[in-house]
Amino acid sequence: MTQDTIEQIIAKIGKIKSQKSNSSLSKERQWILAQLKNPDLATVVSGLSIVALHLLSELQSGEKTGIQLAKELDVTRGGVTRAAKTLLESNLINANKHPDDQKKIFYDLTPQGQEVAAVHTQLHQKIKQELCEKIASKYTTEDLNLVAKFLDDVMHSDY
Repeated sequence: MTQDTIEQIIAKIGKIKSQKSNSSLSKERQWILAQLKNPDLATVVSGLSIVALHLLSELQSGEKTGIQLAKELDVTRGGVTRAAKTLLESNLINANKHPDDQKKIFYDLTPQGQEVAAVHTQLHQKIKQELCEKIASKYTTEDLNLVAKFLDDVMHSDY
């Protein structure tokens, strides 16, 4: 493989990252808005960041601290704090301290937060299913094993 080909692959990976971060939020938001049963939530969801949406989905499994959320979502603690502030103001999450641990703040979902989280999770399941079907119909197992190995190499590089 030539250096030119490798540079083209790296450029395409960068373009994929850029396109995903620029367009996926608006598409996700439109899909979520169309699925919500509570019209009052539409205004709230329109102002949420992608981190806030993922934070809601992460809280479906139960209450968590900001540190736990940052680690599980692979975002900064500041990013979680900003998203949590918006979600608290929008009444989508609660913040609580436990009697036995007054230092940590634990977040959990309100009923409205549960509704948005459920719809957001459904969206990701739909995206995953469609992508799996598209890939499985187009590529062989050997092709997919090669791509998986390639992506693993990319993920473990300094790029």
